[in-house]
Amino acid sequence: MRDLAQTCFRIAAAVDDDEVSRALTTFGNELMRELEPIAGLPDAREARGDHRPPRDRAPPLIVLSLADIRRLMHKTQREIAAVLSVRRNAVSKLEQRRNLSVSSLRGYLGAMGAELHLVASFPDHSRIFIENLGPKANH
Repeated sequence: MRDLAQTCFRIAAAVDDDEVSRALTTFGNELMRELEPIAGLPDAREARGDHRPPRDRAPPLIVLSLADIRRLMHKTQREIAAVLSVRRNAVSKLEQRRNLSVSSLRGYLGAMGAELHLVASFPDHSRIFIENLGPKANH
C-alpha cells in the first residue's frame, strides 16, 4: 500500500489538472493514514497470541470523471476518438453524459488500455462480479 500511496503522490505532482492532483494527493494521504496503525499491529497481535490475518478493509474509493481519467492517463480526446473511429466531439459528448451504456463505457476505457469490471455491492456487504454483459470491445 505504501508503494501505491507514493505512486499517487508522484502522479499528482506530474498532473496539470489541479482537481485530479488534489484527488490523488487525498487518496495517497488516506492510504498513508491506513498504514499508520498497521505498522505496529503484527507484533501486538502476536503478543496477544492472535495469529489470525487482519480483517480485509476496503480501500478508499477514488471518484473521478471520465475526462479526469483520460487526463490522468495522458490521453487527448483526439487520441481516444482515433481509437474508437469517431470524431473528437463524440468523445466530448460521451464524457459529459450522465447515462452511458456498458458497451460505450467499455469502449471508452478500452481506448486507454483499461478493462471494465462491474461489481454489484449488496446491503450485507457482499460483492458479486458481473460477467457476460455483451461482447468486449476490440480496442
